[in-house]
Amino acid sequence: MHVTDAELAILEVLWVQGEATKAELVAELYPKTRDSDRATVQKLLERLEAKNLVTRDRSDRRHRFSPTVSQTELAGRQLEQLTSRLSNGSLSPLLNHLVENRKISAKERRELRRILDDSDA
Repeated sequence: MHVTDAELAILEVLWVQGEATKAELVAELYPKTRDSDRATVQKLLERLEAKNLVTRDRSDRRHRFSPTVSQTELAGRQLEQLTSRLSNGSLSPLLNHLVENRKISAKERRELRRILDDSDA
């Protein structure tokens, strides 16, 4: 499932706040709110609901939205889809790129080793 940058912006607010109304999301994302901004956020929330990435609490007049996945879980899903599409599911090309073309800190290397060691146990 593809998540657009606009959908991701809404999810990022929800991950920080835990939950929010449409009005709160509009105010956070569009400080100089126009009517079209409200409609945009409404449409994005509908798309996120259809993708089962947010849930809506209808118990109050002002519906509250919450994320159904964590940032880590969504990142994992997206990476799995990417590796499946680009390298037939192999993580090696992704890891090679990250190690060879990006400066990985000592802390990140230790964390990666810990994760690999834990997965062998």
